[in-house]
Amino acid sequence: TLEEVSEIMSKLSLGQLQVPCIYYNLDGYYDDIKHFLQQMIAKGFSSEEKQQGVYFAESLEKIKELLK
Repeated sequence: TLEEVSEIMSKLSLGQLQVPCIYYNLDGYYDDIKHFLQQMIAKGFSSEEKQQGVYFAESLEKIKELLK
C-alpha cells in the first residue's frame, strides 16, 4: 500500500534501512509519484540524499539489477 511504501521511504531517508525501495513502474503506472518526488526536491522539501535508495524500474530485469 502507499502507506507501507511511505514508511519504507521514511526509514531509508532516516538511515534506518539499508535496502532499496523499488517501484515497479510498469507502463508508467508510478510516473506521478516519481514526478512528485522530483518536485519535492525542486521545491526544497526533500533532497537527493534523502531519496537515495528509491528507484523506479520499468522491467523485472532492471529490478534484478537493482537488487544485486
